[in-house]
Amino acid sequence: MNQELHTGRIWFAYFLGFSLTLLFKWGKAVHNGKLQGKTMKAVTTDWFFEPSLENGSSWTATIGGVWVLGSIYINRIVNIVGLTDLPLHESFAFLLGSIFEVTVPNMVKWMVSKLPFK
Repeated sequence: MNQELHTGRIWFAYFLGFSLTLLFKWGKAVHNGKLQGKTMKAVTTDWFFEPSLENGSSWTATIGGVWVLGSIYINRIVNIVGLTDLPLHESFAFLLGSIFEVTVPNMVKWMVSKLPFK
């Protein structure tokens, strides 16, 4: 029971880290759109529903990638680049959630750009 409670707190911190980062990225997009005279609704629609293979696969793969990396860290599945060497603590979970939310979308877009079909 105690381990499950601890793991739940770690997942919450991880979720909070990537969610706040995603919220900041959306806020930045809205701010930049308003500087161009666009409404918040138009910017949000463009940001979420841009009609391209890169955008759709990026959203889907980013959610999966951030989730998998969180599982590797929190559940200690396999040690990739020293991820499981980090202490299992809320502060590290928050930081990693934020870092993964920033880096995974670019990795996914790069991988999709290398596909032989579009």
